[in-house]
Amino acid sequence: MIIDELDRCSPSYAVKLLETIKHYFNNDNIVFLISTDVESLSKTVKKFYGNDFDGEGYLDRFFDLRIDIPEFNKEEYVQYLNGKYEIRRPYRIPDYFNMSLREINRYVSLINAVSINNLYPNDKESEHKFEIICFAAALKVKNKSGYNDFNDFINGKIPSIFSEYVRAYHKNSIDQDEIIKCHNNLNQPGEYSELRERFEMLNIIDTNTKNNP
Repeated sequence: MIIDELDRCSPSYAVKLLETIKHYFNNDNIVFLISTDVESLSKTVKKFYGNDFDGEGYLDRFFDLRIDIPEFNKEEYVQYLNGKYEIRRPYRIPDYFNMSLREINRYVSLINAVSINNLYPNDKESEHKFEIICFAAALKVKNKSGYNDFNDFINGKIPSIFSEYVRAYHKNSIDQDEIIKCHNNLNQPGEYSELRERFEMLNIIDTNTKNNP
């Protein structure tokens, strides 16, 4: 039997479940696999029994074997998704936003949904356009500072979060100037209509997501 994310449950529910399954531990036909953040679960237990309670000692009663899973490598995971979906995407954006696994999946899904694979040829300006779309998708996922960052960004204004990203990941000053210039052109009439179409699609997808949880 697999039990996942017990640390996300209410303290009373988590403790009740643990106290229930312990009655089956002597049954050799049943094996429990509990996938959880032990540190968080320990804090959950302490919320139930009190701050002076030994949460980790309590949990030791339930685990015969612990296997620690190393923190996932975001770049490797995005590379895996890159091969799965065959979409070019900057690896550095999930790292910059410190995305969780779920957020990376949503980020990739947004990019996939606006159909930008093979949208641009492999030249410098096209790479910058592609990166701008990816950054807009990341703003949707992380919702940094609310909606205004995304709204300003797609209208050619530069929120500080984008300037910080460009300085951090484009060490070459020429590249910094080029991607900022590319982004500035968004507020010029008639410029980059293909980008605006993708931004509008991101808006629709985000609205549908909120209305259909």
